[in-house]
Amino acid sequence: MPYLTNKIGPHQFTALSGQWIPPAQKVRVEARPGVDGVEVTKEGKRGEPFSMTSTVDCENYKDAIDKFTEYTELVDADPVVVTQGDESSSAQKFKCKVIAVRKLHAGKLVNAIGNKQSEDAGALLVARWEMIAIEDA
Repeated sequence: MPYLTNKIGPHQFTALSGQWIPPAQKVRVEARPGVDGVEVTKEGKRGEPFSMTSTVDCENYKDAIDKFTEYTELVDADPVVVTQGDESSSAQKFKCKVIAVRKLHAGKLVNAIGNKQSEDAGALLVARWEMIAIEDA
């Protein structure tokens, strides 16, 4: 069985957890004392900030750190397509602007016996992505 696609921009992950929040119509409800009823004003279609957690296997610890550095380059970049479990944000007509990326874990999976500083040990990179959905024009 093939793996599901999990991506943020060009970066592919083993797992991507969390749920995006697509842009939605915002309304403001105003009720004033002494006045019957309420006033509802449409304020436009906007996204709300949300977070997702990515997990990826890396060749070694250095590769994990290099990948994380690449992730941080998306903070100043244009909005990107997010794909979670083969479901793409572009199919719902929005992209995601990366606000911040934090490294939650970058650790070695396997250490060679007697050599705890082995450069060839596999590593796992877990990162938290803070994003906001932006309607695709």
